Amino acid sequence: MRIALFIAVLITTSATAEPIQWTTSARGGSTIEIPEFMTESARGLIRSGEEEPYGTVYEPEGYLITLRQYYMASTGRPYRYISKAVGDIKPTYKIDKPNLGVISGQIFGGEEIFYGMCEKVDKLYCVDVFYPQKEQEKYRPIIERIAKSFKKCSSGCL
Repeated sequence: MRIALFIAVLITTSATAEPIQWTTSARGGSTIEIPEFMTESARGLIRSGEEEPYGTVYEPEGYLITLRQYYMASTGRPYRYISKAVGDIKPTYKIDKPNLGVISGQIFGGEEIFYGMCEKVDKLYCVDVFYPQKEQEKYRPIIERIAKSFKKCSSGCL
């Protein structure tokens, strides 16, 4: 009886869990792979006054996550920029190389997780993500795929 119940739960869970559909975002001078649900709702341009947009913010409805994909005219050290931009963080992971900066950790007293990375080429190309700490297991595989796919755009980026 227990085995039959376990199999029924397993089949029901498998049947209702939909795999994530992925797409490529070519914004802010870089490309990343993101879940399609991020492109299906609220989306805004990052601007500074009347300047051309220099990136995109994804804040999908029904999901507690914010993703920003952008560039900065700075040619400084990427880690210095990203760590300064996030402010008060308790880092759990970091990379500080001349052309790559990555920082991940808890912000707002442990309430949220921040993951940010910038690569220096001709300017800084960055992607960063904020989400509630309680959603970490849900978003971890998404963040890993975004990070692995991150690269400077060769053409066609907005």
